[in-house]
Amino acid sequence: MPGLTSTPKPIFLVTHPRACSTAFERIFLTRVNDIECVHEPFSDAYHWGPEKLTERYENVEQLRAERGYGDYTYRTALDLINNAKLRGKRVFVKDMGKCLMPILDNRPYIAPSLRHGIHNNGRTRLQDDTAAADDSSSDDGCILPNPTVIPLELLSGFHFTFLIRNPQNSIPSLWECSTPPKSLVTGWHGFKAEDAGYKEMRRLFEYLMRAEVMGLGTDNEICVVDAIDLLTYPEDVVSQFCASVGVSFDRDMLTWGSEFEQKRAQDAFKNWAPFHDTVLKSTSLEARPSRSTSLESDIVRWTEKYGEAGCAIIRKNVAENMEHYLYLKQFAIKPTMKN
Repeated sequence: MPGLTSTPKPIFLVTHPRACSTAFERIFLTRVNDIECVHEPFSDAYHWGPEKLTERYENVEQLRAERGYGDYTYRTALDLINNAKLRGKRVFVKDMGKCLMPILDNRPYIAPSLRHGIHNNGRTRLQDDTAAADDSSSDDGCILPNPTVIPLELLSGFHFTFLIRNPQNSIPSLWECSTPPKSLVTGWHGFKAEDAGYKEMRRLFEYLMRAEVMGLGTDNEICVVDAIDLLTYPEDVVSQFCASVGVSFDRDMLTWGSEFEQKRAQDAFKNWAPFHDTVLKSTSLEARPSRSTSLESDIVRWTEKYGEAGCAIIRKNVAENMEHYLYLKQFAIKPTMKN
C-alpha cells in the first residue's frame, strides 16, 4: 500500500482550473534547496490513465499511448509524491480537487490501484471492483462518505491548503481555454460545466473538516487563499501561507527570472504547458491594483467578447459556482498590511 511517510507532511494545495495556482506554485519552485514541487500528479491519472474519471479528451487511448500514460494510476501519483519525499525536502503538491473525484455526482469509490490493504477502524481489508469509498465517523456519530477515490488514511498523510478565485474571473478564462482559438492548443474542445471544480473543492473541504483531518484540534489548520488577495498583496499572503504550513518565508520567493528557474518551470509544467503559457513567461509575482467590477459590467464585456450565447453560458456557470466560492472565501487568509 503506497502510504505517505512521516512528518512533515507534504503540503497539498487544492485548487480549481484558472485560479492562478501555477503562479502560486512558481513561488515554491524557487525553493530548490528545501522544497520539492510535484505538479498535478493526480490530473494525469484523472485524464489519461486506466483509472481515468473524465471523458474530457477525444481519442484518449491514442493520446495515452503517445504520452506514456498506459499504466499511470492513482497509485502512480502517490508513488511520485513518496519518491519526492525521499529527496529529504518538504514536498509541495498542487492539483485540482475535482481530479480526486468521479464526475457528475457519480457514487464515490476507491481507485482500483489503491483498494488493497486499506485500513478501516484498525482492520485491514481487501476491496473488490465494486468497492465504495471508505467511510468514517464524525464526533457526532454521523457516517461520512469519502467523496474521493483515495482512502482516508492516505488523505490524512497530507497537509491540506486551498486556493480559490472568483468565478467571475475563472469561468471566462475557462471558456477561452475550451473554445477556439486557444482550444486548438489546449485540446479542450467545448466548454464543460464539470471542469469548473468549485463543488468538488467544497465537498473535499467539508469532508476533511468533518473527518478531523483539518481544522480545530488537528495539526492542519484551515488555510485558504483567494487569488485576488494573492495578486494584490503577494508578500503578505504568501508570508501568512508559509507560517500556516510551517515553511520559512523569503521575499526572494516572489522572483524567478533566471534562466535556470525558467527551465525548471518549463520542465515541471510541460504536460499542461498550453494552460500555463502566461505564468511560464512571467519572472515574478508583483503586487497589482485590485480590479473590482460589477456583474453587470462583466456581462456587457462578456457579450462583446464572447457573443450572447457565450455570455449566457458563462453567466449561468458563474452563478452556479458562486455559492461554493463564497463558502470557501469565508475561511480565506486576511491581508494584514498594504503594499
